[in-house]
Amino acid sequence: MTKLPRNVIRSVPGIGWRDEQLAEQRERLAAQKEELDAQRLEIKKQEKQVAAQAQELAEQSAVLAKSESQLAKSRAKNLRDAEAHEVDIRKTKSETRKFISAATQSTPSFHRSLLSWRRVAPTLTQIDPGHALAYNQIPFKLHNYRLAKSHGIPTPEILAVWESLEDIDLTQMPEKFVLKSDCGASGRGVLPLRKLDTDSFELVDGQAQYTRESAIEHLRGHEEAGNVSGPYFVEGFLDQPEGGPIPDDVKIYAFFGEVTMTLLRHVDTHGLHGDQRRRYVSGAGEDLGRVTSMGEIDASIEVPRDYAQMVAMARHLSRAVGVGFARVDFYQTSSGPVLGEITRAPGGKQTYRPEHDKFMGQTWDEANARLDLDVMRGRPAGRLYGTHEAENIYPQSHWSHGLAEMESRDRVQSCQVWCETGGSTNA
Repeated sequence: MTKLPRNVIRSVPGIGWRDEQLAEQRERLAAQKEELDAQRLEIKKQEKQVAAQAQELAEQSAVLAKSESQLAKSRAKNLRDAEAHEVDIRKTKSETRKFISAATQSTPSFHRSLLSWRRVAPTLTQIDPGHALAYNQIPFKLHNYRLAKSHGIPTPEILAVWESLEDIDLTQMPEKFVLKSDCGASGRGVLPLRKLDTDSFELVDGQAQYTRESAIEHLRGHEEAGNVSGPYFVEGFLDQPEGGPIPDDVKIYAFFGEVTMTLLRHVDTHGLHGDQRRRYVSGAGEDLGRVTSMGEIDASIEVPRDYAQMVAMARHLSRAVGVGFARVDFYQTSSGPVLGEITRAPGGKQTYRPEHDKFMGQTWDEANARLDLDVMRGRPAGRLYGTHEAENIYPQSHWSHGLAEMESRDRVQSCQVWCETGGSTNA
């Protein structure tokens, strides 16, 4: 077979069907490459998702491990608390047995005297609706402020007084102030507030917020429960130098001129269930140690710088108030001591070591005897006012205005009035 020359071969036209197949193959290869690239992208995307899921699973595992650790700690704490509660129950039962035993003995007892007073208090209220008895005048804060001011003892500044809850107006109050009910105990009816805006307030410890209406409803709830009563008033806030948001309480146990002890109480949060630490000292400021099982004892609480002055004022007021025992509370401020309140029957268990309970009980018995002797020697019964100006700021409808004649008249009267008629026409 004769081989064609190259120039002849080059002059022959290309075969069309072959070019078409090559073109189709190129297109298929391009499509396959594009699909492969897309698959590679999808694989990378899935790899990222798997990595993210693995990270999330690791975080969830860490949270679960932390929760299990916290649960184990909580279980251990609950067990410890239950054991401590059981110890407290046994201790309380033991103390109760001791005090029941002491009640059957002839030895003096502060606890027994206090329980006796609590028992008779409702009867005194029933037979003395006009609050003529000295004991029946003590629960009223503004009434006690007036007594203290008459003896030159500093009291909080009163900014406003309202006869009813509906009359309360807080629009003109300063940045910090205290809204109070005139009658109430254990922190009920007391709202130490910081002003946020015209009608928005918060407790100074930041634990709750109020408007005027919600503050009124808070007080109304206590009023309907019988815990507080009006009038209602606002007093200036007392800042404690170098203290927390709530000033420390200085609660002085005074027995007609004698002071047996003082409770220094530090409160971290406002209210009945706030965190509290205590320290007990003598009238001279000496530490008394753990004289009671009530509360946490903290010897680091400092004696107020004006403590001696507070004790002197408490002795003075305990004589002026006209009863055998009263607890007189003060606050330390940068300008000096300020009266907090006077209490006739401190709340709570009020249980103390037997020897301390006996000491305070004996002091109470002696105080009652000294008061009786003073009355026999001419002291007018009831509370005695001092010589300083002290206006009665209660609304005119208040019962305290009805005592004006009795507080100022001559108490010495003939035997005919009291021995023959029982004083029925002059009481």
